[in-house]
Amino acid sequence: MFVGSAEFSIRIPEAHSLKQKRAVLRSLTGLIKGKFDCAVAEVGQQDVWQRATIGVAVVAETHFHAERLLREIERHVESHPGSDLIAAVLDVAKPGE
Repeated sequence: MFVGSAEFSIRIPEAHSLKQKRAVLRSLTGLIKGKFDCAVAEVGQQDVWQRATIGVAVVAETHFHAERLLREIERHVESHPGSDLIAAVLDVAKPGE
């Protein structure tokens, strides 16, 4: 078993309130959860209108599969309307090692 995690820093240029930011994040996190069946949460910059940090966690049988899932999620984050991907940090590890 392998656990993959990702942290995506995104910019939401059209958000002029937390309500607008939350609408974009709700759409993005719902898409990721629905398509990839993984854990997703806003993990940073909750009070900043135009920035967000999203954490994602996946569990897979192989290192390759976990990394492939995270890369595919990264492509979806990058192409999501209303947000710009600033940075992505991906990590895959075998628990206990």
